[in-house]
Parts: sequence; C-alpha cells; structure tokens
Amino acid sequence: MNEKLTTLFNRIKADINLFTVNEAQTSQGIVLPILNNLGWEVFDTSEVVPEYSVGGRRVDFALKIQSTNKVFLEIKKTSENLDNHQEQLVYYAFQQGVKLAILTNGITWQFYLPLEEGSWEQRRFFTIDLMEQSIEDAVEKFESLLSRKNIESGNAYQKAKSLFDGRQKNKIIKENLPKAWQKLISEPDEMLVELLNETLEKISGYKAENTHITEFLQNTFPNFSIGNLNPTKSRLANNIISPPLVENNQEPIKLNPDEIEELFHTKILEAEFDGRQSPKNWRSILDTGLIIAFEKGFTVAALQETLVINFKEGSHNLQGFSPIEGVKYSWQNQDANKTAANAVKLAKLLRCEISILFEWREKGKFPMHRGTIYWKP
Repeated sequence: MNEKLTTLFNRIKADINLFTVNEAQTSQGIVLPILNNLGWEVFDTSEVVPEYSVGGRRVDFALKIQSTNKVFLEIKKTSENLDNHQEQLVYYAFQQGVKLAILTNGITWQFYLPLEEGSWEQRRFFTIDLMEQSIEDAVEKFESLLSRKNIESGNAYQKAKSLFDGRQKNKIIKENLPKAWQKLISEPDEMLVELLNETLEKISGYKAENTHITEFLQNTFPNFSIGNLNPTKSRLANNIISPPLVENNQEPIKLNPDEIEELFHTKILEAEFDGRQSPKNWRSILDTGLIIAFEKGFTVAALQETLVINFKEGSHNLQGFSPIEGVKYSWQNQDANKTAANAVKLAKLLRCEISILFEWREKGKFPMHRGTIYWKP
C-alpha cells in the first residue's frame, strides 16, 4: 500500500478546519499532495498544467503525458456541492477528446468517462469519499485510477471502462446494499430510496438503479412498497422495521475514557450526560454537555481552555457547522473519536457523570461488538 498516501488521507480526515478552506487551499493542501503521491510531477507545469484553456474557459488542471491531455481535473472548495459543476467539466473534456475527467472538492472525488454515451450524470462511473470510505479502499482506487504509471500505461482507463461497463458493479452493489441500509436506518433522513442510494454510493462508489433499491427493500420487508413512504414528510414509514442487530452474549468492551480511539464506524445505542438522555449520535452527546455548560454559566472562552472545538457565534449550517439547540453558538463537526474525547473532558470539567453504550458496525474495529465509555466524579 502507498504509505505516504495513507498518511495523507489520515491527516485529511483528522483536520478539524477542513470545511473552512477555499478552492486555492483545497488545491494546494489536498489535491496537489494527492497527485504528488500518485507519481505526478506537480512542479512541472508541462505535466500538471494549471488553468488549462478550453475554448475561452479554463479547467483547473490538465494532466499531460508527452504533451497529450490524459485527465481534466476541476477543483471546488470543500463545502461545495459538486452536482452543480459536472456538466461543464465533462463537456469540456468531451470537446477535447479527454478520456478521463475528475471533479472534486478535496473530500468527494467524482470520476467520469466523458467520451461514453449517456447523460453527464450517467458518465460518472465511480465516486471516492475520503470521509466515508475506508482509507485502504480509497488508496487502492486512487492508485488504480489516477496514478501516473497507470494513466500512462492505459491500465487506469481499462479499469475505469471495466467499472463503467459494470462487470464488477452488481457484485459490489449486492455486498454493500445491506451495509448502506444499516447506516440509513440508524440515521433516518428524507427520501428513503434516494438517500439509500446516495449512502450506497459513498460506501461502495456506485449508484444503483431505483429498481435495485426497491427490490432490496421488498425482499427485506415483504410488505414494503414505495407507497409506504409519506411523500410530504419523506421519513421512514412506521411499518418499516429495521433488521435486528446481531445478538451475542459477550460483555461490552470497556474503553478507557482517557484514551478514546477506534470509534470509527460505530453507532450509539444509549447515552446519558449528567442524567440527561441524548439522541443516538456522537454529536448530540457533546451537544447535551455543552447545553449544561452554558446553563451553568460557562463561556466559550472558558470551554476552549479545556476542549478542542471550533465554535462560531450564531446559528450556522455551512462548512460543517451545526447549531447547538437553544444556544446562540454553533460548532464544527468532528469525527467520533474527537467528539467522544471532548465529551469526556467536558464531563470532567462539569463534574458530571457520562455513560455511553455503542456498537461497532461491520467495518469497525470490533465488528458487531458493543462498547462502553463511562466516567463519574
């Protein structure tokens, strides 16, 4: 495995300021280091060509080998929705006869075959999400699809064409659709079929046809039909019952509250902060503690002496920020490890008992095992 790329992806995942960077910072801090670790000469402007002109417009980077355009790469800031920009990029690549195009905000990487048939959306054959997919999978896909040696040899295009043609698609969808469903039902959101498909794409890199989704739901829940969804509320219908958790008789694994780690791919089962129950996700646990802290008269400045949290005054829902209910502050999302560590630090600061019962998912450190975090004064 590419160890330098692995280290880089770990750093990206751990960056608490990731969602505040602009396009230039995304390019310099994320995209160019990735290209460099994939063998591209990022300081050779004849190979990695910035601001490449196409019909009076510009593409952020053209990757060239022996003066031939091999890849067009368009970069947006980390908080940008990529769906609004794919048509322009793919059209430019199509005009220039470029076989591979990539649209990225540094976190999500959308891969396109511009010369294939279909709509611009249909020409997208793969997606890598650095926050959702495992680092091992992301490294493997980046090397096979974007390393300089594989681009030069043509292996990258053959791999891309194979993915586009779907020789591996049905197998991967079949393997990952249950995982996507488990993730979805633990965090219910709007538009069940569409959201399940989006979650599947983040996990596996593929989107399924709606018929695949419907067939899966109907096979899992015999009484399920699209009509079971409330089109106005767009929430999970009451008569849809989630698959049962794997049962086991093992005692929960007790984590040291002072050395919290390995919480990736987990879900909360029960949680209390100073006797107050929290909704079942990591952020809500810390939210509960922060609400208690503000009720006790703590200021943001005082909290930041103990906690590693990026606060912003007011209610914000951009750049990874979410508001604290009933409080005039928002804070920027963190991964589960950092959030849990901050929750324990806050419990100690407030001299409050904290108790969390959670479960590792299939990709977690201890698949389908339960764990606990507990501290009291």
